[in-house]
Amino acid sequence: MNFFRRQWFLLSLLSVFALSALLPSLPEGDWQRTTKLTLVFLIFFFSGISIQTGDLIKGVFHLRLHLFIQILNLAVLPLVMISVVQLIKPLELPKDFVLGLLILGALPTTVTSCVAFTTLAGGNVVGSLVNASLGNLLGVLITPLWLLLFTKGTPFQLELLPVLQKLSLTVFLPLFMGQVVQYVAQNRLNKKRRKAIGLGGQSLVLGILYVSMQKAYAQGAAFPVILLLHGAWIVGVYHLIALALPWFLSPVFQLNMEDRICSLFCASQKTLALGIPLISICFPDHPGLPLLALGILLYHPIQLLVSSYLTSHFRHAYAEEEGNTLLN
Repeated sequence: MNFFRRQWFLLSLLSVFALSALLPSLPEGDWQRTTKLTLVFLIFFFSGISIQTGDLIKGVFHLRLHLFIQILNLAVLPLVMISVVQLIKPLELPKDFVLGLLILGALPTTVTSCVAFTTLAGGNVVGSLVNASLGNLLGVLITPLWLLLFTKGTPFQLELLPVLQKLSLTVFLPLFMGQVVQYVAQNRLNKKRRKAIGLGGQSLVLGILYVSMQKAYAQGAAFPVILLLHGAWIVGVYHLIALALPWFLSPVFQLNMEDRICSLFCASQKTLALGIPLISICFPDHPGLPLLALGILLYHPIQLLVSSYLTSHFRHAYAEEEGNTLLN
């Protein structure tokens, strides 16, 4: 039962893939785009409510840690993915999938799981809270700028003004509204309710995926097994690099072990909850949206599995260290 409780989102994700392929196709029309935009609006509204401004203020002064994590996550790792894409060019993978890999590289850290894993591993919890919140707020601005760069001179080319208009209406406005609701109702928003609101926002991501996958299957789209295999090893190698960089560079920046663990999880993880809505906003009518999302859909379970293993490793290491201290 604990497994299902911990991995409910991953299991729900697999269910969405299965149901969208098995159930009759939904009728096509403007309602699909309206539905996705509405879900995106609600996701960021819930995010605005659940992101605690107090936590941001409390830990904001550990500037060295925050700069280290954000520069790695939103500047260095996108460049790493650009290098990876150049190396896999001989494979001649679909252009939508390759663009999706670049999008994956430009995404910020996860909203909640990096905090959860940092907590379980004995890392700097306040630091992870600040960087999860700060990263997602910065990602709303920085990730679309990376997308403008990635799509320049391609058939997918984006324009700055329309993207900013969409972000204003579907991201910034609901985030602001959520923060207002949080301020007005702060006495009623205990930890349990914030968690429920956060889970509600994550579940709405499944709705966006379902509508997108239904449309893709109706148009005859499918993921070839060879593409899934290539995608798995590519994002797997990328995740190992994303883990190695913060772990081996953090001593250079004189970060202690708690900060090192925090940077390991916060810098290496990429958010599915923000990634899918951003893809939907920037490419609302693009028929290859499932391929654009495939990179992050593959990365998500890999980072969860690896992080679970690392968390267990750190817990055992701390237990052994405490046991040795008692014996001495």
